[in-house]
Amino acid sequence: MVVLRILGALFVAAGLGALAWDATHAEGGFRLSALGELWYALSPGTLDLLRAVTSRYVAPELWDPAIVSVLLQPAVLVLGGLGILLVLLGSLGRRRSRWE
Repeated sequence: MVVLRILGALFVAAGLGALAWDATHAEGGFRLSALGELWYALSPGTLDLLRAVTSRYVAPELWDPAIVSVLLQPAVLVLGGLGILLVLLGSLGRRRSRWE
């Protein structure tokens, strides 16, 4: 459960980083960058590697439409949403009272 909370906190931090990226790299007004756009700006080789491995070794139909539709969503929502979900899942085990 601790691992889920730590991963969740890292994803929330990445979501906040994506929001900061959007705020500082805004040209002509603020807009949210897509996850794929931000990933390509930071590391285009790894994005292309993910596409090649998924298409060649896993399943071509998994890349498009499944992964592509996630990559087209705003990075802050995908990363932050995943982080919040992981933190909540990691907190499920902590609902018990300390006195039990």
